[in-house]
Amino acid sequence: SDVYKRQTQDKNGNIWMGGISRGLWKYDGQKFTNYREKDGLTSNNISTLVKDKNENIWIGTDEGISKFDGTFFTHITEKDGLTNNKVTSLILDKKGNVWIATEGGGVSRYVVESFIHFTENTGLPSSKVYAMIQDNSGNYWFGTSHGLCKFDGNNFMNYKLKNGFSEGNFIRALFQDKKGNIWIGTQGKGVFVFDGETFLPVSYTHLTLPTIYSV
Repeated sequence: SDVYKRQTQDKNGNIWMGGISRGLWKYDGQKFTNYREKDGLTSNNISTLVKDKNENIWIGTDEGISKFDGTFFTHITEKDGLTNNKVTSLILDKKGNVWIATEGGGVSRYVVESFIHFTENTGLPSSKVYAMIQDNSGNYWFGTSHGLCKFDGNNFMNYKLKNGFSEGNFIRALFQDKKGNIWIGTQGKGVFVFDGETFLPVSYTHLTLPTIYSV
């Protein structure tokens, strides 16, 4: 079920889940509780979830972000400085800052109730960003509609129609394994693995569909 594709766990062991049209769900080990627009959620269409260092649940939707402290929802939208309300991915970096990817507004880092924005104008290959990770070395990786991008905090490195990555430029999912390899799920071209030098395609003949939304 789609609802189980976006989830996080709080310090009390509660599992928080979301999905398209499903709203936010909490499972405490015995029962499910559902939170929807009528309860204060920005939208019932949830694309991503992340828990911050203060145990707030950040919920990315197609109408902006809802932040839930366990009792109340607060909202972050274009009116508050978000570049685009269609949020596709949320991550928490090693310093505890929340990073926000959007479909059309690039990436934003949220620090002390203010934004730092990154778009095509600052080095991204596309402002349509669908996946993010921070690797073991502290670099940020962004999967966009026009390729893969690495950001070291100062400079952008784009992997597009070069570096052995001419297939599957539309990226939907990213993951780093224990060996440091970056796994890349694409739209229509299956999975690639990047070892830092070479992109290796993973055979997807056994997959039902070659579009990968999660790795």
